[in-house]
Amino acid sequence: MKPVLAVIAACLLTTSLTACANSEIGKAVEQSLAADPGPSANPSTGSPPAATSIAQTSDQNNSTNSAHPIARNSQLNAPKQPEESPNQLGETTETVSSTWSEKEIPEPLRQYVADLMELEVLTSPDFEPDRTVTRREYVRWLVVANNKMYAHNPGKQIRPPTSKSTKPVFQDVPRTDPDFPLIQGLAEAGILPSRLTGDATVVLFRPDTPLTRAEMILWKVPMDIRRALPTATIDTVKETWGFQDAAKIDPKSLGAVLADFQNGEKANIRRSLGYTNLFQPTKTVSSVEAAATLWYFGYQGEGISAGEAIDIARSKE
Repeated sequence: MKPVLAVIAACLLTTSLTACANSEIGKAVEQSLAADPGPSANPSTGSPPAATSIAQTSDQNNSTNSAHPIARNSQLNAPKQPEESPNQLGETTETVSSTWSEKEIPEPLRQYVADLMELEVLTSPDFEPDRTVTRREYVRWLVVANNKMYAHNPGKQIRPPTSKSTKPVFQDVPRTDPDFPLIQGLAEAGILPSRLTGDATVVLFRPDTPLTRAEMILWKVPMDIRRALPTATIDTVKETWGFQDAAKIDPKSLGAVLADFQNGEKANIRRSLGYTNLFQPTKTVSSVEAAATLWYFGYQGEGISAGEAIDIARSKE
């Protein structure tokens, strides 16, 4: 304290203490009386003060804790991630989309959907098991499935029209329609009833109309048997399938329904609908029912499944 008293004494010799406050001596007094700042916070001269370290740790903890609820909320609100199920090779394949669960698909049909997704015939974002399929959608899936399964056999693929001057078969499916190549190609192959198959009254395709069971079988079976449909009557369908409502089946579809029965356990009706005494020909088709028919192409033991097509594709990788 002696240096401080000496400075004060010197200051008293001046006119006043107030005047001294603005002098160099006064400044020296203020600095001498100032509180000791304590150890330097400079990291180069020592460790940071404990209070600073605790504050930083607290900030970090608060930051971490505040991020957790956000992450949880994000996970809760995020789209469902694809679940996986084993395919024929024991490997896993995607079976659900971002909006639906595998549990929405009847267990016997899950593998069909999984295989068709792996072949990219179906895509998760667009597939909803219980949604009604339109006529254009089924044609799209039918052509894509056929061509992918017979990727190794071009002679069994459906070709789109190659000429730009090709006249549209259906008035409501112009060349500007995104599915024109597929619908036109299937019509020119004689699969879809049209003026080309002698059905002069069929001038409209009605692409966005829901698909019926009778139409699904009428279009799919010719892709299986690769020949003309057999002649069939209501009685023959009754005797084979036992359908109580056989009389309600459109005459054009009777031959396809009979030929499907002749395909044994590979019949589309058995695979898609299971056991039934009622065909309900005008009932609309769900996405998963349509997918079941597309899983296999062939007739009486000669054909290919989606699972086999996957194996062939992998063997060539």
